[in-house]
Amino acid sequence: MKHSKLQQHSYQDKELIPPFLQGDIGKIIKLHSWSKDRMPEYLWIGLLRKSVDRNTFFEKMWHLKEYILNKYTEYIGKFSTILKLPDKDKEELFDKIKYFFGDNILDPLIVVSHFDSQLRNAFYNKNNTNGNRIKEI
Repeated sequence: MKHSKLQQHSYQDKELIPPFLQGDIGKIIKLHSWSKDRMPEYLWIGLLRKSVDRNTFFEKMWHLKEYILNKYTEYIGKFSTILKLPDKDKEELFDKIKYFFGDNILDPLIVVSHFDSQLRNAFYNKNNTNGNRIKEI
């Protein structure tokens, strides 16, 4: 495949679109940015992983995964999906996460998800600062 020149790219919504995506194929194929679209959705899993050693993480995550698969019919790996759960289900899931990983484990997410009162109530650590939360993320 021949490399395109920068001048051949076009701007759409502050994104550079390569020539091969400017035609009909661009309607079929959508490029996704890991850092903008995917990574923020999975930060919660990274915070869980950071809290314990590797083997303990996989063991606890297996139990959490089994709980999720038995409790919910929809896929809820993305954090935005978790935040859209009914209040009762969200509270139960947060309790399960705290049971396996600790009370304040998702506190850093409060800096980016301040709008969710259940998340704040479940994981808020009054001794933590927003500066420390950002460093943890």
